[in-house]
Amino acid sequence: MREALIVWGGWAGHEPEQCAAIIKDILEEDGFKVYVEHSTEAFADPSIHDLSLIVPVITMSKIEKEEVKNLAAAIESGVGIAGYHGGAGDSFRESNRLPVHHRRPVGCPSRQHHQLHRQHHPAGRSADGGDY
Repeated sequence: MREALIVWGGWAGHEPEQCAAIIKDILEEDGFKVYVEHSTEAFADPSIHDLSLIVPVITMSKIEKEEVKNLAAAIESGVGIAGYHGGAGDSFRESNRLPVHHRRPVGCPSRQHHQLHRQHHPAGRSADGGDY
């Protein structure tokens, strides 16, 4: 059976917990056994190398050196990584350990991202009231 890990967290405006639940349902319907964690500490676990897929649903967060080192090694050894929008393209701004094609695989540059949000939210506030 294929196994996937979803790790959620970071900025609440992207509703990471709710999004993780949606992704979990999709993966389970596709036959995955899914584990869900709420801490980047999960990336330090050597068992992630045995997974089929890792899905970070994390925006604007931090990752420790050992966590990113193990995550990068898992990806480089063939574990799949998937994500969308800020939960994939803007997970760990301060980390440059992940190869660039894993750090920014989706979305658009932050400047364009904020311009799009301002067009849709002229008051400069997100749906949860936070600033863009």
